Amino acid sequence: MTDCTDTIEVLFVDDNVDICYLAKKILEGYSGIKIDFVLSVNDARVARSKKHYDAIICDYQMGDENGIEFLRSIRSVGDEIPFIIYTGHGHEQTILDALNAGVSAYVPKSNNLEFMFLDLKHKIEHSVSRYRYKQNLIKTNHELMMSQADTKAHLELIKKAQDDVNVYLTKLSDAIDMLRVSEEKYRKVFNAIHEAVSITKKKTGEFVSINSAFTEISGYTAEEIIGKTSFEVGIWGDIKDRAKIIEALKRNAEVKDMPVYFITKFGRILCSFSASVIVVKGEDYILNVTRKLNE
Repeated sequence: MTDCTDTIEVLFVDDNVDICYLAKKILEGYSGIKIDFVLSVNDARVARSKKHYDAIICDYQMGDENGIEFLRSIRSVGDEIPFIIYTGHGHEQTILDALNAGVSAYVPKSNNLEFMFLDLKHKIEHSVSRYRYKQNLIKTNHELMMSQADTKAHLELIKKAQDDVNVYLTKLSDAIDMLRVSEEKYRKVFNAIHEAVSITKKKTGEFVSINSAFTEISGYTAEEIIGKTSFEVGIWGDIKDRAKIIEALKRNAEVKDMPVYFITKFGRILCSFSASVIVVKGEDYILNVTRKLNE
């Protein structure tokens, strides 16, 4: 991650002022992140001309110019600033266009805002850390090339590069420890949510995580359900509902308040079901939120 003494200056670009204020409040709540926001791509260019930023977060759907077009204009002049696109427009072609344009990270919008902004935080820190490390390597390599005529200076620069690597490895170790703490905080938040929440693999339906409310509603513990598919557990009141949900996620990347029946250890119950696609380490997962309804 980044040096704990360095503040990461982030330019947040979104034409929704409410989202901007919310992003500023939540992301600045994490240590070491400072947010400035603007409401258009043109305003973003003006802001960058007046101040240095370590990273840019941009919504895909903007009024004057979409996020990928803005990214292309930056990369076209050789600017490699970390650039993160977040959007609910999760079509495969959009993701491919963003990757081809040189996006640093891609974060899908989620109804679970705390989860989404925690994901953004991790993406910011990782992208900036990787960028700074690369710039340090480029700088060190340039210095080495310029000093080839002086053997003593050459050796000193090699030692400096080795020291930089040692410092980086030390910081990486500290970052891993900090990540463990963040993950523990996430687990506490995850289990404190009153609605039943589960995360499944989109391709297979295999459960990878559930919260305490899921166990309370279904009767299934994590030991009983994680690693199994929804078909193996037999939770669907109507098996066709999952196919409908997957189809809706392909079209819209999310499902909201769909009435479905689930089979639990306590019997058949009617629920309001919402879901959205999230991407973790290049693999698609489904974040499922279930609320029991009174029939």
